[in-house]
Amino acid sequence: MRFRKGRDMFGCVSRVAGRTVLAFVNRRSKAYARRATLHSSPSTLHSSRSTLHSSLFTLHSSGFTLIELLIVTVVIVTLMGIVFRLAGAGGDQRAKATTLARMQRIENAISGYYAAYGSYPPVPLQGRSRDINVRVDENGVQGPPTATSSVSLSNPSEDMLKQIDAACRAQPVAVLFPFFMSDVNAQKKSDAEQLVDLVASQDGNAQFSSLRSIGALDLDKSDWHEIELFQFGLMSFLLPRYQFMLQGDKEFYDHTMGGSAKRIGQWAANNQLPCRPDTGRTYDSWESIQKYLYQSGSGNPEAAIIETIGSQAVCARWMPNFEGIVTGGLTFFGVDTSDDDRRYLNGKTFTGLPKENAWRRQFSTGGFDSNTALYLLNGMTVVDGWGNEFYYCSEQPYQSYRLWSAGPDRRTFPPWYDLNSFSSSERTKIAGWTKDDLTHLAN
Repeated sequence: MRFRKGRDMFGCVSRVAGRTVLAFVNRRSKAYARRATLHSSPSTLHSSRSTLHSSLFTLHSSGFTLIELLIVTVVIVTLMGIVFRLAGAGGDQRAKATTLARMQRIENAISGYYAAYGSYPPVPLQGRSRDINVRVDENGVQGPPTATSSVSLSNPSEDMLKQIDAACRAQPVAVLFPFFMSDVNAQKKSDAEQLVDLVASQDGNAQFSSLRSIGALDLDKSDWHEIELFQFGLMSFLLPRYQFMLQGDKEFYDHTMGGSAKRIGQWAANNQLPCRPDTGRTYDSWESIQKYLYQSGSGNPEAAIIETIGSQAVCARWMPNFEGIVTGGLTFFGVDTSDDDRRYLNGKTFTGLPKENAWRRQFSTGGFDSNTALYLLNGMTVVDGWGNEFYYCSEQPYQSYRLWSAGPDRRTFPPWYDLNSFSSSERTKIAGWTKDDLTHLAN
């Protein structure tokens, strides 16, 4: 029997339990009626009405025995147990169906990327490591490759499980970037700062700041564990990044050192200034693109030109696949990618926040194991049916990739490890973590 709604399940239980109780009542009524008939005087046998009245009176005065009440209770509890198991199975099936559907849509977008560029998205490590022995801090952020702590797979601690998960996310799905702090639009900047303050207050961490100034940030760095300004995850390749990642301070993009004209830093290490589609000339600076994109007023023709830059316009081919599934998503090329009102904050999903963007906590100093100068980064990602972010990996020359979900147990293991290098007990533990994984491997 298939139950489509929870109330149908409980309604069924109520009906079955009711029938069970009525059956007992009827049986007891008949029994008391027979007993009353056998022990009645002849003068009472002429009237069936008086006999029924006598049996009902006897039933009312005698009630159910303890055994019968226990039987009814056991039947009801058993039926409710069956219903809850069916409800749990139904919930898992819905989550699995959601996961597979979203995975297929991501795969469609990845295939579109391959058709356009001849390789799968080359998500950079940005200083991360695929090594499960690299230590993580309390927020699950990996330290430098030299900061290691051997993992015991036979009996791993919670910190070791975080190390394993961080290694699996060496090439993350989520894209992270500074919220709006450019001076080209004072209203957007003010709104973003107020939103960050609101999110920080709801999360209960008074240390959060809105990164209103770049302060002591060392913008010469490019590795993620050295400075955390941008995370070029899978979504930064599948979404038009210029339309949402250029919201930070202009120094994040146009930073130079020692009077040199060469731009350096985390953004410059992963992006080159594009050419104008109409003239073929390279844009002067990222700040100029910022102004075209975010300046006040409507009907800005320069913003429309930026949308036609090849690396941005090509995303329109696969954008319909992301309709309604991107946590923290925006509208791109007329497609609303937002996943309702869910937001990505501190590695968790929140609901009910103002419908702007998603947020995640990182460290302004970028120092591993640092607990100071916390700030929030904007973010977008796609989660599976259980609310857990997908996993992705693709190694050079990026002609294959692996996309997977950790399943309902939220435990997985890096697929690039040779399982024969582990002991029998460790392989058993790994098999337990990965048995419910949902995986696609493109060849």
